[in-house]
Amino acid sequence: LADAPLSQVEYLVLYGEFLYSSGYPSEDAKNQLIAAADILLELDTALEDEEANSHAGGSEMDRSSMRSSIARTAITARTAATSVKGSKKAGSMVGGSATASHSLNVGHLQELSRIYLMLAKMSSGRDEAVKSLLVSHHYLVRALSMSAAGATKKAAAEQEQAPE
Repeated sequence: LADAPLSQVEYLVLYGEFLYSSGYPSEDAKNQLIAAADILLELDTALEDEEANSHAGGSEMDRSSMRSSIARTAITARTAATSVKGSKKAGSMVGGSATASHSLNVGHLQELSRIYLMLAKMSSGRDEAVKSLLVSHHYLVRALSMSAAGATKKAAAEQEQAPE
């Protein structure tokens, strides 16, 4: 598993779910989920780009919302005590080649959203739950945006290649 960090993510999430559903302390389950999120976040070199772009345009509320959700995500995942140290290698969703892109794809974003939904369920207070739900929402919006952009790009390419 050391050479397949995305397989580690799958196992950590499953283990965290098992711990929580079996009545083990929620902190143990949270640690596994946060370790999984940390591995995925190491793949996302686009976080800094998004934060930089959020300063360029949009309303003050949009910029503030983007910065706060990114900061919450990064701080939550990187400062929590974890039992597994993430790897800087990236691969396919099923733990394939470690030479793949170093940016998150839609599957990664969905997994991050799932992790934060579970963290919201495990939260001890309303504020913590709301924060986790907002971070989860952020990743779902990014996944939908990425999907829409890909579909638009594909449709444009097909339209250019179609005979008139």
